[in-house]
Amino acid sequence: TIAVEADMTDWATVRGYVEQGYTLSCSNDADTGGCTDGATSNTTTYGFGLGFNWGSTSLDMQINNQIFTDPIPTMTGFGEDRLSDGAVTLSYTF
Repeated sequence: TIAVEADMTDWATVRGYVEQGYTLSCSNDADTGGCTDGATSNTTTYGFGLGFNWGSTSLDMQINNQIFTDPIPTMTGFGEDRLSDGAVTLSYTF
């Protein structure tokens, strides 16, 4: 995983990441599917996020790679895996 985070202003932060994963071998002994004996795979995921901090209120947004590879279903909410496409967190501290 390679990640970078930088302050844009004193109240805004931007970050990005790229993650590379390898499976050199696997076993389908448990019959869980998705694995063929001796199979190898190579996966890459990426995304970016924005963070805003206004005193006691902060907003954090993360967008994963699904928005870049298939944007229309993701933006309209009809994507297959809507919950893992990104996250928004709004918090207030006092």
